[in-house]
Amino acid sequence: MNKMKAIPVLMMLVAGLLLTACSQQPAKPGADSAEKIVEQRAKQRWELLIARDYLSAYTYLTPGYRMTTPADVYSVDLRTSPVKWESAEFDAVSCSMAEKCQADFIVVSKVMGMLQGVDVAEVKSKVTEDWLFLDGEWYYSPQP
Repeated sequence: MNKMKAIPVLMMLVAGLLLTACSQQPAKPGADSAEKIVEQRAKQRWELLIARDYLSAYTYLTPGYRMTTPADVYSVDLRTSPVKWESAEFDAVSCSMAEKCQADFIVVSKVMGMLQGVDVAEVKSKVTEDWLFLDGEWYYSPQP
């Protein structure tokens, strides 16, 4: 093959490689779609927590959190907690950046009494969660 024919072929190969590399980058979601996805994932996570399926809820946590906290430790911590979630009503979601959203819920919990004579207290509270877009997916980022 002469040099004149090799240049267009080489350029086509380089362009193909660049297009392949670009197509593998996760797309950043728009605000509308991000809010819908975060709402859906946050609701799913709360359904799992209320059902006490902590190992499945664990998969919604950020990869960084999962790297530092094993699933069995997470599950045991929640199973042995004096707080048991009873319901979570979705309130709102807002995205301040393309990769960060906050989801608000009204959560009803039962707290096992730590004082003599107090068995269980029902508590209703507003919970605001941080959700981050990492590696092409939305994850819940627990507060430290």
